[in-house]
Amino acid sequence: MSLYGFPKEEHLCGKNNFQLLFKEGRAYYHAASLKLMCLHRPAPALEVHAGMVVPKKVFRHAADRNRVKRLLREAYRLRKPDFHAAIGRIPCAWQLLFVYTGRELPTFWQVQNGVNALLTSVQKKYLAEADKKNGVDGTKV
Repeated sequence: MSLYGFPKEEHLCGKNNFQLLFKEGRAYYHAASLKLMCLHRPAPALEVHAGMVVPKKVFRHAADRNRVKRLLREAYRLRKPDFHAAIGRIPCAWQLLFVYTGRELPTFWQVQNGVNALLTSVQKKYLAEADKKNGVDGTKV
């Protein structure tokens, strides 16, 4: 499988997974009309599932919602190898949900910048938490 692929096995699906994510997940906001909800738990190996949501209330036409979801998937797919490399040192099961909250159709560059910023902030927070749990001091020598 290609590093940049996004196969069906990595898609977040199932009513129970979404309910658990909304109930126990953390939300990270970004100014580019994107919201990222994530949940991570200890697991024997790195496992990441991602989903994309565009509210029907904002975009009435399915074609518009599908376009935004397609842009989100592509931006995530391109950023996925870097994200996996950064968080892969500690095995965890991740569930990520990207929610587009904007009112206008975005360009690919707007979506890509938003996804990059969100994943970078999640990486930093997660690695800082992991270092704190392991007793590693984050100061530079």
